[in-house]
Amino acid sequence: MLALVNYSKNVSVCQIRTPMETKEASKWVSINEACEILGITRPSIYRLVKNGILPAYRIKGVRGMKFKREDVLALIERVKPDEVEEEVRKA
Repeated sequence: MLALVNYSKNVSVCQIRTPMETKEASKWVSINEACEILGITRPSIYRLVKNGILPAYRIKGVRGMKFKREDVLALIERVKPDEVEEEVRKA
């Protein structure tokens, strides 16, 4: 969330953090955020959890599954140039 602050002639933009945007809270992501980061659907996330590929957590007092941001990001791999050539040949 951004706020426009006007101190007489000086106008500045500052970021206002909600409680969920604190440093500690940002290490956890919801299923919707995980879907957005990975570019996949909710059923795909559930499949990753069921197959033990993506660890999921339940935080007491918080609704739904949560995921560690680092676990979600760890699923993203860099593709090597020769792997791209293989994909092109298959197509």
